[in-house]
Amino acid sequence: MSRFTAHNDLDRAIMAVGRSQAAMPDFCRELIKGEVWFLMPRRPGEEDELIELKPGSPLPFVILGDAQGPVVPIFSSAARLDESLKNNRIPGRTYTAGAMPAMQLLAILGQTELRAIINKSCATGEVTIPPETMRGLADGTALKPQPADKQEERTLQKLDPADYPTDVVQAAFELMRRHRTFRAAWVFGYAGGEGKPGKGYHLVVLMDPPNDVVFHDLSLVIRAVRRGVDDLQVGLLDGSDTAAVAMAFRQAQPFYVAPDYHPPQPGSPGA
Repeated sequence: MSRFTAHNDLDRAIMAVGRSQAAMPDFCRELIKGEVWFLMPRRPGEEDELIELKPGSPLPFVILGDAQGPVVPIFSSAARLDESLKNNRIPGRTYTAGAMPAMQLLAILGQTELRAIINKSCATGEVTIPPETMRGLADGTALKPQPADKQEERTLQKLDPADYPTDVVQAAFELMRRHRTFRAAWVFGYAGGEGKPGKGYHLVVLMDPPNDVVFHDLSLVIRAVRRGVDDLQVGLLDGSDTAAVAMAFRQAQPFYVAPDYHPPQPGSPGA
């Protein structure tokens, strides 16, 4: 009879990301809370030695490879580590397992420019974590709410929905419907500015009331899915400026509108 090990909170967060990238902020918050497990090559006679990581010393972690290059497997628990080894039919005594606080491991790996993959080959699904995300989680900046960036002046262009950055729009939509503060959102195109040739995208978001924490969650989600989209700006539309809101609705059809939101009508006060 197989032994069942209950999923922990990080396992559930990983599974949620598998269903929707909108769960990425919750995954990041769970990841930094406790310990994570890792693999090291097994060396006879060294199983019980204390490993000390010093600047410039070789990394002790097992490093695998995938289509994007080297990647370090890490795990949410000893049970998930054992599950991965079993599913990959790794012979016993091939590796030694270790654990350390997640923040410490993220700081180490983030400085190496290596990616990490958590719960590889496990039933929970797996999440790949780029080095810049690990650095941001380790130093606290990745989850620190920040106000929207000041947007540079540019001429926005209406896009055909077929030209939308599909992964970005889908993930943004899924996050927005979870938070009532999001009222509407559009995606426009613009010609690249000086030093930015080609086509860019501008995501315009209407929030009421504005919420820096939730807006930052949106930024996290977009960074996680914007592969291949180099030039993308996200800006807030002032909900008190009914004329600007009405103009946005006249310019293009939003890809998201909250079910209980009623846009200002042309000719209404301030519109």
